[in-house]
Amino acid sequence: MLSETRKNIRYRSSQTTFGTMLFRHIVLLFCVTLALSQDDAQDFPDQDIDIDTEQIKSDEKPDVPEVELEEIPYSTPQPIGNAYIAEHFDDREAFDKKYEVQFQNGQECGGAYLKLLSQVPDMDLRTFHDKTPYTLMFGPDKCGNDHKLHFIFRHRNPKNGSFEEKHWKRSTAVPKFDDIFKDKKPHLFTLVINPDNKFEVLMDKQSIHKGSLLENFSPPVNPEPEIDDPNDVKPADWDEREKIPHPTATKPDDWDEVAPRQIVDPNARKPDGWLDDEPELIPDPNAEKPADWDDEMDGEWEAPLINNPKCEKIGCGKWKPPMIDNPKYKGKWRAPLIDNPNYKVLFII
Repeated sequence: MLSETRKNIRYRSSQTTFGTMLFRHIVLLFCVTLALSQDDAQDFPDQDIDIDTEQIKSDEKPDVPEVELEEIPYSTPQPIGNAYIAEHFDDREAFDKKYEVQFQNGQECGGAYLKLLSQVPDMDLRTFHDKTPYTLMFGPDKCGNDHKLHFIFRHRNPKNGSFEEKHWKRSTAVPKFDDIFKDKKPHLFTLVINPDNKFEVLMDKQSIHKGSLLENFSPPVNPEPEIDDPNDVKPADWDEREKIPHPTATKPDDWDEVAPRQIVDPNARKPDGWLDDEPELIPDPNAEKPADWDDEMDGEWEAPLINNPKCEKIGCGKWKPPMIDNPKYKGKWRAPLIDNPNYKVLFII
């Protein structure tokens, strides 16, 4: 039995079937991924892991028929790695998977998500790596300040046979999701997928989001019915200007383009009592030279300057009249705009 732990995984396997129309490939294996992604294939030696199992009844009421649950407790070793749980899925009814995760020592960079591996010929889990084909991926992941609740499925294009990952659009929008990596408490994650391609994501028995596999994933499963013609080009005489300068307009004779935007207020007067000879800033009379000040090293000490209190009531220093907007300012003349008779809306390729 592995004694050192970092994350506790309690996996509940509902004996329902997996039947959404999008997932026609039978999924054969569960992989609880509990480590950083592996860049290269790596051999994983056989491990003697004592896993207790027992039959229990679910205390939750998902929108699927009542099922028998098999509970498999598993604690990851040090260093953390991958755990594999074999199970075969059908594609005729609802899919419901839930598992519990506890980050006992917090988490800085890594994940605790499930991967449902695709059934492929000659699969050898001893060479499992991050590029091993999978059908569905679900669960929490974090690195630094980035955290998300993964929900990804690989969809086969019926036209060309290629596979593409479809990512849940709200994976980074789960409220207060960062708390699960710090509170060291167990959290229950649930994913329900129905045959009509509707799904629901729950955390700690609380619904986070309900949606559709066809509408809430990026890139979308169904492409747009129409696309821009990649070979189309804008005609040479295409005019996208909605407005144009009036071609016959002329600048008025009295238009002054030189007049400044602001001028000195001609009606301003210096306030009575203005102290012309008083400086606005004076040395702080309460400042003291620091005991460790060395004139030879630091230079002659000067007290810091503060606002002159004599200037607070009326003002002091050289008086200048304020500036105001120039009533005669017109700026550079431009011809008025009119509707463009040749306007053809914006051309988009």
